[in-house]
Amino acid sequence: MVLSIFLSFSVKADNSISLEEGTKPLLIGHNLHYWVDRSGILDFDNARQKWSTGAFEKGNSEVINLGVDLSTSYWFHANLTYSPSQGPQPSWKLIFDHDTADAVSLFLVGKNGAVKKTSVDTSRPFYNRENTALVPVLNIPLNEAGDYDIFIHVEASGPAIFPFMISKESDLIRSTSIEYAFLCVYYGALLAMIFFNLFVYIGTKSKAYLYYVIYVTNVGVFLGFVKGLGLAFLIPNMGELNRFFINASGMLMFVATVTFIRAFLCTRERTPSLDKFLFWLPIAVLAFIPFAGTKAGAICLVIVSPVTIIFILTASIKVLRQGHSAAKLFLLGWSSLIVAICYQAFAYIGILPWSVFTGYAIHIGSLVEVVLIALALAEKINTYKLEKDNAELESKQRLIEKNEALNETDRLKNEFIATISHELRTPLNGIVGSIEIAKITPSECGGHLDNALMSSRNLKDIIDDILLLSEILSGETVVIRKQFSMSEIIDQVIKDGKIVASTKNIIIRVNLENIPKYKVIGDPYKIAKSLGHILSNAIKFSTEGSPVHLDIRVDELTVGNLRLHINIKDDGIGIDANKLGALFEAFNQADNSYRRSYGGLGIGLTLAHGIATLMGGSIDIDSEKGVGTSVKLEFLLEKPQASNGDSQATDNRFLSRVDSVLVVEDNIVNQHVLVSILKKSIGNVDSVYNGENAVEKCIDTKYDLIFMDCQMPVMDGFEATRKIRSIDNINSETPIIAVTANATEIDRKHCHDVGMNDFVKKPISRDIIENIINEYRLS
Repeated sequence: MVLSIFLSFSVKADNSISLEEGTKPLLIGHNLHYWVDRSGILDFDNARQKWSTGAFEKGNSEVINLGVDLSTSYWFHANLTYSPSQGPQPSWKLIFDHDTADAVSLFLVGKNGAVKKTSVDTSRPFYNRENTALVPVLNIPLNEAGDYDIFIHVEASGPAIFPFMISKESDLIRSTSIEYAFLCVYYGALLAMIFFNLFVYIGTKSKAYLYYVIYVTNVGVFLGFVKGLGLAFLIPNMGELNRFFINASGMLMFVATVTFIRAFLCTRERTPSLDKFLFWLPIAVLAFIPFAGTKAGAICLVIVSPVTIIFILTASIKVLRQGHSAAKLFLLGWSSLIVAICYQAFAYIGILPWSVFTGYAIHIGSLVEVVLIALALAEKINTYKLEKDNAELESKQRLIEKNEALNETDRLKNEFIATISHELRTPLNGIVGSIEIAKITPSECGGHLDNALMSSRNLKDIIDDILLLSEILSGETVVIRKQFSMSEIIDQVIKDGKIVASTKNIIIRVNLENIPKYKVIGDPYKIAKSLGHILSNAIKFSTEGSPVHLDIRVDELTVGNLRLHINIKDDGIGIDANKLGALFEAFNQADNSYRRSYGGLGIGLTLAHGIATLMGGSIDIDSEKGVGTSVKLEFLLEKPQASNGDSQATDNRFLSRVDSVLVVEDNIVNQHVLVSILKKSIGNVDSVYNGENAVEKCIDTKYDLIFMDCQMPVMDGFEATRKIRSIDNINSETPIIAVTANATEIDRKHCHDVGMNDFVKKPISRDIIENIINEYRLS
C-alpha cells in the first residue's frame, strides 16, 4: 500500500523490468511468472529448475491474485535490466505491499551466475530488519548495469494476493511519510469517535453506544495489525504471533460488529429469523480463534466476511422498511465500506486500475462508515429521547387527568360522607326523639314507638345499602341462589313505594305480566333492593300528582331459565343526556345539588347496576331533561325443576313443630330482645352467653332451633357450630340460624360453610323471627 500514494505507475508491456534513473515506482505483476509450491518444501535450486522446465505461469495483471489457496509457498520470476546513469546510484527496493506474507526472500542472479539473497521474516524482531517499514521491504543489490534474473519466494498464510512493487529509496521515504500522516489522521478520527461516544454512553447508559465503542475499537485494532502497526508498536519482538493477531483481531471485529448491529437494529424484535443467524455467527467465529494463526483461520475470515455483510445488509433493509429512521444512515455507512472493499478487491484482480485510493480504500470506507453510524446512533437516541419526552408529556397529562379525577372522587366522597352523616342522623334523631317523648308522655307512647320503629328501619336500610355498595366495589359480592315468591317480592316493594308516593299524591300504576305463581330461584334480597331503589328514585324525582308506571314481565327463555323484565317510567325532572354516563358511578347524582333538594345517598343506581351485572342482567336508562326518565332492568332467574304452578316440594329441613329454642348471644340487650320475641310463640326458650356454653347445653338438651351469634368471647359461633355438627350429640342435626351484625355475603357464605342453616342480619324484628320459625315449621 506504500507506493499506492503515487497516481500512476510504470508498467512495461514485455516480461523484462527496466530500471533507469527516471523510473517511477512500478507494479510488476505483468512482468512476473509464478509457480505454486504445493509441497511447501522446495528451495531456490528447485525453483530455478522448475523455471528452466517452463513450469512457471505468466502473470496477467498488475497484482497477481490467486484467491483463496491452501498453499503457503509461492515462487515468482522476472527478468530485470538495470541501466544506471552517471553519478551516485539510487538504492532500489522490492516492496510486498500486503499483510498476507509471513516471509519474503529475493534472489538476484547476475551475469556470472552469482546469487545475492535478501529476505524479510515477519516472525523475527521488527527492529532487526534491514528496512523497518510497515510492510516487507527488501534491498535489490544492483551494483552494475546489466541483465539479471530475479526469483522471489513468498511464504503466506493469508489469501494469495501478491502486490509486488519496485521503487527507489527516495520515493519510498516520501510515500512512507505521506502514509504515516494519513494514518495519524485516520486513528485520530477513530479515537475522537471512541472517546466521544464513550462519554455519551456514560451519560445515557445506552448499551448501543457501548457496543459501538467496542466495534470501532476493534476496527482500529484489526486495520492496525493489517497495516503492520501492531507488529511495529505492540509486538515488535513477537513477530511469530503477528499472523495470529491479524486474524484473531479480524474475528473479534466481526463479533463486535454483529453484536452492535443486533443491539442497534433491535433484530430480535424486528427480524427474529435473521437474528437467530446473527446470534450464532459470532459463536461460530469465536470457535476458530485458536486456529487464527493458521491458513484455516485466514480462510475462515475470508468466508465469514461476505456472508456477514450480506446478512447485515438484509437486516438493515428489513428494519428500514419497518420505519426505523436511523437505519437509513446505518445502511449508507455500511454501503460505503462495502464499496471500498469491492473497489480494493477489483483492483487486486485487475478489473479496476491501481490508484492512490487502492491501498487506503478500506480505511477511507471504514472511517466514513464509523462517522455515518455514529450519526445514525445519535439519530436513534434523539428519536428515543423525543419518544420518551412525548411519552412523559402524555404520562404527565394522564397524571393530571387522574389527579383531577381523584380530586373529583375525593370531593364526591366528602359530599357522600356529609350526606351519610345527614342521612344517618335523621333516623337516629327520629329514634332518640320518639323514645324520649314516649317516656315523658306514656299515654301517647304507641304513636311515638311506631315513629321510632319506622326510623330504625330507615337507618337499617341505609346501613345495608352502604355495606352492599362496599361489597360491589370490592368485587366480593356473592349471589345467593334460593327459592322465593316473585309475587311476594313485588307486592312488598310496591307496598313500601306507595307509602312514600302517598306523601306526594303520586299514583303508582302497576302492570304485571306472566308473573309465575310458583317459586323461582334467584337472590330475592338483591332484586328487591334494585327494584326498590329505582322505584324510590322515580317517586323522589317526580312532580307532585304525576303518575309512576311500573311494568313487570317474566319470559321463559329455555327450559329452566327465566328473564325478569322491569320497566319504571316517570314524568319527573329528567336528566341531561351528557350526564347519563356518570349515573352509575358511586357517590354520584346527575346534579349533586339534588341531594339538598331530594335527599338520598346517590348510590341507588350504582347498586342496581352492580346487582344486575352480577345476576347476568342489565340496566338501561333513557331520559330527557324536563320530560321524564325510563329505567329498564333485566335479571336472569331459574325455574326449579321439582316445582310447578300448583305445588311445592317439601324441604326435609322442615320440622313438625318448634317448641324448644336455644339462644346463643353474648350481648345482654340483644339476648333479652331475642328471647322476648321468641317467648311470644315458643314455650321453652333457653339462653347462654358464649359458644362453649352452647356446646355443653346441646349435649344434654334437645332443641328444635338454635339462634347463634357469630362474634362472642371464649368460643365464637363458627367454632361452636363446627363442634355441634361434629361431636356425637342429640342436636347434631338441629337447624342453626346465624344471628349476626356481620352482614356481608362473605359472612353469609362462611356461616354456611361451618354448617349453619340460615342467616339473619341484626337488627332483628318480630316479623323476621316469626318468618324464620314458620319457614322451619310444617303448616
